[in-house]
Amino acid sequence: MSNFLNFTRNYRFYRMLFISTVIFLLVGCRSEPKTIPRDKMAKIISEMYLADAVTESNMRIYVPHDSVKIYAHILAQYGYDLKDFNHTMLKYADDHSQLQDLYKIVEDQLKARQEEFKPQARIEQLSANFWLRGDSLKINVNRRFDKKKFDVELKESGVYNISTEVKFARDDSTKNPRITAWFSDKYDSIVGKQELILAKDSVYGFYKISMIFTDKNFNKLKGCWMDYDTVLVKKIPKKKRKEKNDSIEGRQHVYFRNMSIKYDFAASDSLAQSENTKQTDSLKSKKSAGL
Repeated sequence: MSNFLNFTRNYRFYRMLFISTVIFLLVGCRSEPKTIPRDKMAKIISEMYLADAVTESNMRIYVPHDSVKIYAHILAQYGYDLKDFNHTMLKYADDHSQLQDLYKIVEDQLKARQEEFKPQARIEQLSANFWLRGDSLKINVNRRFDKKKFDVELKESGVYNISTEVKFARDDSTKNPRITAWFSDKYDSIVGKQELILAKDSVYGFYKISMIFTDKNFNKLKGCWMDYDTVLVKKIPKKKRKEKNDSIEGRQHVYFRNMSIKYDFAASDSLAQSENTKQTDSLKSKKSAGL
């Protein structure tokens, strides 16, 4: 028996029945409560199940008596009230096979709803910025230089854009600054490495690297926001040294903003269509050649 059918035996089922029964007893019996048809009853229970899931995950917002209001609101949308629900539930409680049939319909409806939400959940997940350390960065250090590495685990094939705006302070002495990116596997093997040279301008310039992810074995997108060959240094005369070990000077002084690593939906769709076209053309060629 599926996990959902166990719902009929867990506290949600009994809570629904208990709440409706309490209301039924407190308000009093109507002369002829309506019996809710099975299809509508299944839709109502599905809505109640989803409402329970929301209230349970937000206990700080909702209090127990909110369930009564929520159930009443759901029933009202279908033209019924809690007395009708209680009356119908008691009928089903007397016939176990009918109750199982009812909840089989509910299970199918909830599975369908779950499938509806999957594309939206995928879009929301892929729309996020995979760089989680803030969209701006300032590097202003002496001697202890930082490449600001990133390491992102990928699951969805497609195109990922690494983009930012960068400007350099006049006292920066970084040699050949650049953004680098590559794919890596669990053995730290590297494929698809790209580099983008940064112009050492005092005004912000926009930079973007597009990485195409197709090989699931190399599912780590790694790189450096601030890669370089070296930082030019020069000796400091003893008289000008502020500290005993301050014998050289060299500075990284760079500003980043609008930093992001994002999935490119349009480019990924074009890539997928191109791959499908290639496969189709390949099959046609094989058929033409009699293979």
